[in-house]
Amino acid sequence: DELHKTEMSTAKATDKREALEAHIGELEATIKTLEDGIAAAKAQIAQLQLDLQRASEDRQKENVEFQKTIADQTMTVEVLKKALDRLATFYDLLQTEGRAKAGRQTPPVPQMEYQPSKG
Repeated sequence: DELHKTEMSTAKATDKREALEAHIGELEATIKTLEDGIAAAKAQIAQLQLDLQRASEDRQKENVEFQKTIADQTMTVEVLKKALDRLATFYDLLQTEGRAKAGRQTPPVPQMEYQPSKG
C-alpha cells in the first residue's frame, strides 16, 4: 500500500513536471515571438525615422527651389513693369507729338489757275 502511494505520488509529480515543462516551452515560444516582434518594431521605427529625415531634407530642397522660383517671378514682374512704363512713356510722347502736329495747319497746296480750254 505504501509503495502504491509512492508510485501514485511519483506519477502525479511526473505529470505535473511534464505539464510545467510544456508550459515553460509555450512561454519560451511566446517570449521568442515577442522578442522577434520587438526587434521588427525597432527596425521599422529606425526606417521610419530615416524616411522622416529624408522627407525633411527633400522638403528643404523643394523650399529652396520654390524660393528661387518666387524670386525669379518677382524679378520678371519688375522687368515687365519697367518695360510697360517705358512703352507707356514712349506712346504718350508719340501722342503728344501727334497732337502738336495736328494743331498746326499745313499750308495749302498752290493750285494752278483755271483756264478755259482753248479748243
